[in-house]
Amino acid sequence: MSDHSEFFAPVLQLEECASTNAEAMRLTLAGEAGPFWVTSEKQTGGRGRQGRTWTSPPGNLSASLLIRLACEPITATQLSLVAGLALREAVAEQPGFERVAGNLRLKWPNDLLLGTAKCAGILVETSVIEARQLACVIGFGVNIKASPEGLDRAVTCLYDHGMVTDSSALLASLDATMGRRMGDWKLGLGFPVICAEWQRFAGTPGEAISVNASGTRFSGRYAGLDLDGALLLKEDGGTIRRIAFGEIVDALA
Repeated sequence: MSDHSEFFAPVLQLEECASTNAEAMRLTLAGEAGPFWVTSEKQTGGRGRQGRTWTSPPGNLSASLLIRLACEPITATQLSLVAGLALREAVAEQPGFERVAGNLRLKWPNDLLLGTAKCAGILVETSVIEARQLACVIGFGVNIKASPEGLDRAVTCLYDHGMVTDSSALLASLDATMGRRMGDWKLGLGFPVICAEWQRFAGTPGEAISVNASGTRFSGRYAGLDLDGALLLKEDGGTIRRIAFGEIVDALA
């Protein structure tokens, strides 16, 4: 593990691994306390939400942050929004951001979009070590130079929009923004502020969306987030449906 003193967390750089999230979790369950980053030039078995494959060719960023948290698992679910806000800020620090500033958006609960196409995803995984002690891995996959083909959704990469950066520069920015945002979050005490800021970069209330939750698809209008980060969906007739766990399947447009 290389110790970069300027980093919020030191970095373990791998040439290749199946999944940076899986490797980080393996290390913490073997006794590593963190915080530290696991990053790899190439992933052969990257994972997204709901068991999807996340393809990450060389030149893109595959990185997972391992931290230990003294909180309940339900509180750790807030980290998808914490990490999303930090990732957007990190991308905003890269050269060429002015070309995409108006199109870089957050999508509930864990994606970063350029327009309506996905350019990055976040996967938060936890394991209970003991009472109120969690091993938490926050995985980031960012399409910097290439985007995967053959998917059932629109994808893009930063290079296609005139942004020129690399995985090392983006990780350095992400390390700094995650350090700041974890300090703001305060194990959930600061989440209302995080949640309010996250919504500044998401959709406009009233936009039509569809959401998959517990195997059911719900359609309606985006009505923002609840104070705990749950999605609020305004259905026909005006009923507000609160969705704590799910996925927007139609990108905000």
